[in-house]
Amino acid sequence: MDRMALIITGAIMVSSIAPVELFLWILVTVLRSKLDTTMKILSVLVITFIPLIGSILYLVIGRKEKNRKVLLALLAGFLVTISVLRGGSEPVHAADQILPVFGKSEKEIRVYTDYFCPPCQTMEDELATHLLQLQGSMRVVFVDFPINGNLSLLYIDRFLRILPRTKTLNDCLALRRILFEAAKKGIKNPDELDRFLAGKGYVPGEFDKEPVFRLWTDMIREDRPGGTPTVVFRDGVKFRKASGIPEVRKLFEKISRSEP
Repeated sequence: MDRMALIITGAIMVSSIAPVELFLWILVTVLRSKLDTTMKILSVLVITFIPLIGSILYLVIGRKEKNRKVLLALLAGFLVTISVLRGGSEPVHAADQILPVFGKSEKEIRVYTDYFCPPCQTMEDELATHLLQLQGSMRVVFVDFPINGNLSLLYIDRFLRILPRTKTLNDCLALRRILFEAAKKGIKNPDELDRFLAGKGYVPGEFDKEPVFRLWTDMIREDRPGGTPTVVFRDGVKFRKASGIPEVRKLFEKISRSEP
């Protein structure tokens, strides 16, 4: 028990300085693991609700099945305690930050994609057309879901570091189109990617990614995207989610019919 207490204390200390990228990487690791379905769902829920501590403990003691069950029970208890003490999580407020969010409507579309996801590559232009048609009536949020691990994180890094230059939704879509083009070309080396982007007129700058990752973490926790592409539509209490090309197309058709 003393060893467990030491591990927890250390995890809490490290979590105060650990980057949010750790949460995203661990989430992908769990989804790709050979856990049975029940354990995988429990792991994702715990790591999503308490991303830093859950991620670090998963790395330290959660690799073996017998340890993982103890870990999940421990973190579940911790989650309940925190929920009681805090009265639930607070919403993200980042009005002074640059976020991949366009528009101010209460209606919101969240687009979950990954640059190396073949269906996402197929749908990119189609998604752009739908989003531009709806931009006047709802807010658009881009959520990059890193299903390809470090390779996805490389492209997410470049997207966010160029994001401040995108003043409009159309600008952002143009940037994302270039990144999808690079992914289709199979560019995986950071220097090669930077040269490709520079040839298109994009040079990554300095950018504080923490607010964006925290926003994405909250949205992933709320929406539970099952994969990419996933589109989530929120309008007050209304909630609709679609994953995969056919279902995403049906969702946009429904949204378009309901909009004037």
